[in-house]
Amino acid sequence: MNATLKEEHPKVANRSASHTIRVRVIPTWYYVMMVAALMAGGCTSDHSLRASFADSDSYRHQLAVSEVQSFLYFEPATQAQVPQVRGSLRNLGNQTLIMVEVTLAFKDRRNKVIFEETAYPVYASSLSHPQSNKSLAPGQQVKFAFKSPACPKDWQPGQVDVRVTKVVASNS
Repeated sequence: MNATLKEEHPKVANRSASHTIRVRVIPTWYYVMMVAALMAGGCTSDHSLRASFADSDSYRHQLAVSEVQSFLYFEPATQAQVPQVRGSLRNLGNQTLIMVEVTLAFKDRRNKVIFEETAYPVYASSLSHPQSNKSLAPGQQVKFAFKSPACPKDWQPGQVDVRVTKVVASNS
């Protein structure tokens, strides 16, 4: 079904025929079929790593977060102090990981969580920059540092919890 904007927008009707915009209505069932096809077939490329979710509840306990430090970092570009969290993550399990998500829980003086943010110390993808495109093999350790400019001002430096929330392992 085709329609023009002449009926809804009188100012457009005065333009020449070459400026007429046609709107094509696509039935809802078409979108439902497309989404179902994408979900059934997946969306992978030859260059992407085929991954599966490791059993997050069990495998995330195979990761050790250590050497956590949190403080206000002086950002030279903006001349502002920004919360920064540094630490290391070690893979104690037997699977190579291509994605690890951690949640940073920032606390106030009363040790109450006031802000949470997710970060990715491990994220391997064919779309990533080659220098940051690293997986985490069994026994390996990676150091991380994340700035959190959205963290509220009442955050107490030194008061942050880092917990592993998601894990994706490589199939290869």
